[in-house]
Amino acid sequence: VDDRVVHIHHGVGRVVGLVNSSFAGAESKLYYEIALGQSTVWVPVQSSASPSVELRALTRKRDLEQYRQVLRSQPIKLSTDHRQRRLDLLEMLKAGTFESLCMIVRDLTAQSQLKTLNDVDSLTLRQAHANLTQEWAAAEGISLVDATRQIEALLRERLQAPSPSPTNGAAS
Repeated sequence: VDDRVVHIHHGVGRVVGLVNSSFAGAESKLYYEIALGQSTVWVPVQSSASPSVELRALTRKRDLEQYRQVLRSQPIKLSTDHRQRRLDLLEMLKAGTFESLCMIVRDLTAQSQLKTLNDVDSLTLRQAHANLTQEWAAAEGISLVDATRQIEALLRERLQAPSPSPTNGAAS
């Protein structure tokens, strides 16, 4: 209780309790009660054998340096087929990791500098950037404005460094 967590769909929150509840007439289960600003969500407690993909611990401040490196690194060239690109991005989002958010923001930002993003890619970038900024601010203990500035500065660093064109494959 009182741990800061990240819900894959709702962002940063705080565990306020464990509750036994039954939703929609289903069998009673144990849930984490997560406070997210003005709202509350309940996430089923999973066994350690099958941990929840929807809920994870907030990224630690000391781990941000590795994510700074991800944002500075060469982007991965995204598929030119919009359907495949969408599937690839959804797969990364489903992973629910802070690293996947960094990669999505890095790669779509790079793509946007080569060509105007379509509506779906623009929305994906905005949502990923908002989630990244929210967690970055919470982990670093800074405002959303300062987190946005830091992230944008890291993305600009990559642009200012001489580098080869984006490559296919995983980021190193």
